[in-house]
Amino acid sequence: MDLDLALRKDEPASLTDTSTVEQRLRHEKWQKPNRMSLMVMKRTMSETVRGGIAACDKAKDFLDSIGANFKESEKAEMGELMTTLASLKFDEGKGVREHILKLVDNKIEGLGGSS
Repeated sequence: MDLDLALRKDEPASLTDTSTVEQRLRHEKWQKPNRMSLMVMKRTMSETVRGGIAACDKAKDFLDSIGANFKESEKAEMGELMTTLASLKFDEGKGVREHILKLVDNKIEGLGGSS
């Protein structure tokens, strides 16, 4: 089974009473990988992360939603790092290496780690 079929190809046209057997088979062939891909993606992420993603019934839309959330997080993180970089004063007595290590320590502390 091509689990990535739903990510590579767009959803076939909706079925109607006049849909041909070929159209029905194509739609069915797309539906199963779509459901399976969604299930795999949702099961492999924590409940906390999954709760922040918009509910989607298509694997491709779900993946796009994850990408959009990550992009926003990345922008917020970059803003926070720029603020830290701009506000942390360079101590000429300690040198550049120590200044960079202090920036890294501040980043780790901001993530909840310890130095």
